[in-house]
Amino acid sequence: MKKFLYIVLGCSMLLSLNSCDWFNTTILGKKSKAEIAKGIRLENQRKDSLARVEQQRRDSLARVEQEAAAKAQLEAQQNMRYHVIVGCFKTPSNAARMMERLTTKGFHPVSLRFKNGFDCISAQSFGDIHVAFNAMNAFMTNSEFAPGDIWVYDTHQGLHLQ
Repeated sequence: MKKFLYIVLGCSMLLSLNSCDWFNTTILGKKSKAEIAKGIRLENQRKDSLARVEQQRRDSLARVEQEAAAKAQLEAQQNMRYHVIVGCFKTPSNAARMMERLTTKGFHPVSLRFKNGFDCISAQSFGDIHVAFNAMNAFMTNSEFAPGDIWVYDTHQGLHLQ
């Protein structure tokens, strides 16, 4: 019976040592709790870092796509021959204000820099002169802020800088 008691006592001691870091690392060869926690922390940092890089890559691609679309739209508008000019400004801040105002009204304005130093703001661009004049007339009659000096500019006149 004494042997049985010693065996039970020895087994219970071994089982109680099972939760001990020293026993686990030296006898069983397992990693310590601190090493496990450090590994988990490093793995989480690596995952966070990868997620941040992936998000930055997606943001960068989206920004490049937006810039390319805006550039293509601007080039398409600038390649149109006839522009409905709603204002010419010597001061760049006034031109920017007019562009902002047109943008809030749903237009896609283009700024044309003329050789005399003025920035002329085009509210719309067209490939056909008849459509451009119709748009100019519609702009003057339907717009609440249309100035009286709206005109159609033909880019073949060569008054603006390229």
